[in-house]
Amino acid sequence: MCAPKIFVTGEAERIAAARRELERASLEKIRVTASGERNLEILPEGVSKASGLAVLTEKLGIGPEEIVAVGDNYNDAEMLQYAGMGVAMGNAPDDVKRLARYVTDTNDQHGVAAVIRKFFTIHDA
Repeated sequence: MCAPKIFVTGEAERIAAARRELERASLEKIRVTASGERNLEILPEGVSKASGLAVLTEKLGIGPEEIVAVGDNYNDAEMLQYAGMGVAMGNAPDDVKRLARYVTDTNDQHGVAAVIRKFFTIHDA
């Protein structure tokens, strides 16, 4: 059995250096990602938010085209591409935004609420 994820946090410069070293090492069966400049995520190859959504879609009997997924960093990249409507937060890095089909407001501007209003019909109880 392997660890589902190793999460490392620290100073941005040291984290960036560690990521470069891990990527240079070309280690088999792992992937390296991050959800911010002060952390590093090390996961088994094939494990991502997208792979979790794939399991969920199978269990629910729906397709990826029925999913709206919202993300704001590199660890969300595969999920944004998997979902029928991948939405990047306005504060996401530009290369993550380019992977999304739609870009919403930032976290501070209530971007998720804007996504809910745009893509879902809300009925008063």
